[in-house]
Amino acid sequence: MNYYRKAKIDDLKEILKAVEDARAFLKVQGNGQWQDGYPNEDDFKQDIKNGRLFVVLDENYLTDIAGVCSLTYQEDDYQNLYEGKWLTDLPYMVMHRVAVKKEYRHKGYGKKLFEIFIEQAKLEGISSLRIDTHQGNAIMRNLISSFDFSYCGKAILMPNKDRMLFERVLKKEECLRLELPSKKYLASYFAAINEDDLYSPNCEHVFNNRIDPIEKAERYRLGIDLKPGYVAQTTLWLVDDKNFIGSIGIRHQLTAALLSYGGNIGYEIRFSKRGHGYGKLMLKLALEYAYKELGIRKAMITCNYNNYASEGVMLANNAILGEILPLENNPDCDKLKKYWVNISPYIIECDRFYLREYQESDYQNLSAIYQDEENMKYFGAPYDDKMMRRLMDWTFDNYKKYGFGFWAIIDKKTGAFIGDCGLSMQNIDGEMLPEIGYHINKKYHNMHYATEAARLVKDYIFKFYAFDALYGYTVKENKASIKVMINNGMSLVKEYIKDEENYVVYRVKRENK
Repeated sequence: MNYYRKAKIDDLKEILKAVEDARAFLKVQGNGQWQDGYPNEDDFKQDIKNGRLFVVLDENYLTDIAGVCSLTYQEDDYQNLYEGKWLTDLPYMVMHRVAVKKEYRHKGYGKKLFEIFIEQAKLEGISSLRIDTHQGNAIMRNLISSFDFSYCGKAILMPNKDRMLFERVLKKEECLRLELPSKKYLASYFAAINEDDLYSPNCEHVFNNRIDPIEKAERYRLGIDLKPGYVAQTTLWLVDDKNFIGSIGIRHQLTAALLSYGGNIGYEIRFSKRGHGYGKLMLKLALEYAYKELGIRKAMITCNYNNYASEGVMLANNAILGEILPLENNPDCDKLKKYWVNISPYIIECDRFYLREYQESDYQNLSAIYQDEENMKYFGAPYDDKMMRRLMDWTFDNYKKYGFGFWAIIDKKTGAFIGDCGLSMQNIDGEMLPEIGYHINKKYHNMHYATEAARLVKDYIFKFYAFDALYGYTVKENKASIKVMINNGMSLVKEYIKDEENYVVYRVKRENK
């Protein structure tokens, strides 16, 4: 089913055989094309090095090479049409060096090479496709015409080589995109299920709902009748004008279970489309959707430790490894990799400031807060350098484990480092509870930064994490911090004594809507 791939240097012998077969065929036809030594071995070596050479495989024996083509970009000589003009000025992809072995001639492999051309252009987001050929190459001209290319003119390519030039512009509906499930693609969706049943029957499939995939997806998107422990999820289908290609689900929140093993995103490409780059594109589009439509700024994705293909998809989308966790009840793999993707550089923002993750370069600004006696009046004592290092490492570990932690507060207008605010799991009187904490540089006290930042953190966490309640605690004498908690809807739930200090605990519960 996966009938093509990128060429490797080990393929060179078979590639050159296809070229020599094509060269001999053109000569018999009385066509002077390729009779001067072009293309040669060095041309193909360079194409392989650039990752731009593709081979089409025997559909019955997927180890055998049937043909080859090179897919490149802008051509300098294409700018010098002496007859006619191009359809567009868009960035374009070019197909060159098309050859099929003689035993595969007249069996549709030339068409398959054109299908690769079109598919790769879609995958790379290019809508203009261009190609040239010798005027006497009637077979190639017929192929070009059969794929709806338009004749655009002539140009001299390389010394004294007159060529006919063609262009096809993909329509908007032909290009790859994510859509909510719809009846238009239902038949193709069921064909994908049958395809997976046939070729990978033992895999756990994402798109395996055979009864009501559209209605079920809509209920999940709206959060209707969810089972205990489940969260709302938007399901999107990767499609072109005719075909369902894959499915990706974006969970709106992270529960404790999802924080360990599931994450925000799960996806699958139908069997016949695997290995060609659709996963990378689908995840890229899904992350854009998650940010624009759902407000998600940091997404978690997981894969089995030995699932290198899935890991490659994540790394291609700038994912950062968080944790490696044990994976139980899986005979094929005993570990799981948790990745995070920072979709936006800012976790939270408002008119005055934004919150972002700590950076190593924040050390001095944080030290100005945590090592200041007045700032740390209610926190036991100022931090020494060792405690500062522990603070930063602990925060970085929290990002890896939970996706949250203390975040730096940066003034939008001046770029000033105001302080930090965020969520951390704290031991509060013997219980590990999610606590909103904040530390503001004394230069910015009484300017409502703590109150506003804490409110933004509360809203963010309730939206993207499935905590039923958030907490705050401090020594009873810290009236300013207590005021911040009360202003953010928190109520006193208890008092306790620790190390001969009186502590108060406040809580705000999730509003049920």
